[in-house]
Formats: sequence, C-alpha cells, structure tokens
Amino acid sequence: MLGSSNRACQTAVHLFATNGKQLSSLFNDRFDVAFSSRLNESEKGRKLRQDLSFLARIVLCVVSVTAHVQAEERNPFLPAGVEDEGWPAVRGVDFDAHSPEIHLADSWPKEGPPVLWVKDLGQGYSAFVAQGNRVYTQA
Repeated sequence: MLGSSNRACQTAVHLFATNGKQLSSLFNDRFDVAFSSRLNESEKGRKLRQDLSFLARIVLCVVSVTAHVQAEERNPFLPAGVEDEGWPAVRGVDFDAHSPEIHLADSWPKEGPPVLWVKDLGQGYSAFVAQGNRVYTQA
C-alpha cells in the first residue's frame, strides 16, 4: 500500500515538474468546463469534486515527500537504534540529566567552544530545553 502511494506521489510530482504547462492547461480546461452553463448541476458538481480531489492529491504528495525527507535526517551523535527526543525538560527526557549521545568532546579548546549565538538576558536562573533545531529558556 505504501509503495503504491509513493509511486503515485512520484508520478504526480514528475508530471507536475515536467509537464507543468500541460497539467495547468488541463486543470484550467476542466475548471472552465465545471462552470460552463452547458452542463447540468450534477455534472458541474462532479467535475468540481474531481478537480478538488486532484488538487488535494497533489498537496498530499508534496507534504508526504517533504515529511519523508525531513524524517530521514539523523543525529550523528546518537547510537544506532536510539530515537532523538531532544532535551525537552530541564534535566532531559527521563529527568535524570543523562543524554544517550556519544562522540561528544572530551575536552574543549583553550579559548572554549565556538560561539554560535549571543543574546543578552536579564538576571535569572532558568535552564535550557531543546527540541528539533530550537532552544528555549526563560528571560
């Protein structure tokens, strides 16, 4: 089932990418027919439903492909078989201040690690939490 869904998405994306003008022309022609006064109401409704169904399939394929590509990104510091759950709470996923990550630095350069960003914060004692590519704290 999943394989046929992927093939359908690939075919739709390929059609959209290679035959964009033809596909657009086909859709516009069908859309015009759906609103033509020559057709009765049931025919117009059927054509419109077909067009909306086609558009929904294209959107679904694009979203599926995007989600699949994003899901393949893997944290290289995690051992095989360990899911990346981020650091969603003050003391980590299990609240024990332990990270399953491996290959972390044993020592820092004399000048310290490279600074990635700086933000002035007021006086506070909040911890950081991280999820995905975002880090949160209270200021």
